[in-house]
Amino acid sequence: MCQRVIAPSVVAVQELRRSGTEITDDLEEEYYMSRLDAGLFTLQLIDYIMLDVCHTGPSSVCCTAHYIHSIVYR
Repeated sequence: MCQRVIAPSVVAVQELRRSGTEITDDLEEEYYMSRLDAGLFTLQLIDYIMLDVCHTGPSSVCCTAHYIHSIVYR
């Protein structure tokens, strides 16, 4: 079963919003940066999974991953 991973600072700001606390521009910027950081973590995790699948899986999976990569990064 997959677990949803959320950065702690994102959770903290979400709780502040629910409680009705006023959110300043600095806090909003920190929230935005935390969301970007959480997205970067997710992309890095996907990269590691793809690397593992390409390394340990059948060659057809690796060829497909290389083909998709070549399409996306033209």
